[in-house]
Amino acid sequence: MNDFLAGYLNFPDTAQLLFDEMPRFIYFMKDEELRFVRVNQTLVEKIGLTEDEILGKTDFDLFPYSMADAFFKDDQLILKTKQPILNKVELVPTNRGQADWSLTNKVPMFDDAENIVAIIGVTRPFSTSLTAQNSSEDLRLMIEYIKQNYTSKLSIEELAKMSCLSVSALERKFKKVFHITPSQYILNIRIQEACHLLIHSSEPLITISNECGFYDQSHFSRQFSKAMNISPHKYRKQFRI
Repeated sequence: MNDFLAGYLNFPDTAQLLFDEMPRFIYFMKDEELRFVRVNQTLVEKIGLTEDEILGKTDFDLFPYSMADAFFKDDQLILKTKQPILNKVELVPTNRGQADWSLTNKVPMFDDAENIVAIIGVTRPFSTSLTAQNSSEDLRLMIEYIKQNYTSKLSIEELAKMSCLSVSALERKFKKVFHITPSQYILNIRIQEACHLLIHSSEPLITISNECGFYDQSHFSRQFSKAMNISPHKYRKQFRI
């Protein structure tokens, strides 16, 4: 471990104390080898181990491979570019296999020589419905329309017309509020429902792909694997109830 980070860890972590009082927020710090060196109580409870059992381990020691590999790739990008990852909206499978919306921020921590010595991250649940309610009526109505019609073919042009906006204006407004494009949001809604069907039903993949609004099974498999970092078949095998 870097001497700078080792010295830093000798002092109480005020951020950890703060996030321990915010039960829906996950807070963590990893060293340059991507080993956890600090975690808050929410992450401890999510993993199901004690803090001492978590510290010193990597994501691959604690999470399913598909999740760990996705976290690893983000961390590697930060180490390579020295740039933070901000407001990343993603679907993250829980221990029960359900996919939850999360908003993640990760920033590098530097020593006096501008070397990265740690990555600090915060993840919180992300509610599109609540965010839309707090933004504008047109976005709230659009979100509700997408949720009710995601199984059908949806075009951005149609959604823009509903909102009395141009396509470019809609995409700018949507991304400013939700940090993703309307197309990405629709895809995430479909993936989230597919996760539910994969673990709670025995329906074949072709049926699930149709029920979730995908063109065909091949398209479904490609999009699911890209979003969840695991194939639908492996996801069902891993999380099936």
